[in-house]
Amino acid sequence: FIKFITDKDNQLTFCKANMSANPSNKAAAEDPYFTDDPHLATFVQQIKNAQMPEINKNWVYVEDIIERTLEDILFNGVPMAEGLYNGKREIEKLLKQAE
Repeated sequence: FIKFITDKDNQLTFCKANMSANPSNKAAAEDPYFTDDPHLATFVQQIKNAQMPEINKNWVYVEDIIERTLEDILFNGVPMAEGLYNGKREIEKLLKQAE
């Protein structure tokens, strides 16, 4: 099943059907579908440059803070600098408590 869903052609079909840029196959990422579209090409390049963060048992809570922070900024009218500052403080507090 894993080989099937990560196959180059199946990845292209999936990404095109979902209008997404998340190929799990490196050869699929080189297809013109991704390389000819500047938005998709940028996203694929970001994936290539991404690095896995250290494993942190509190990540699920950090992720929740990030999501709430972005929702506050994007949908609830919280000013960007204030929202990011508050989110940063909340994450720092969480991580300090976890020590």
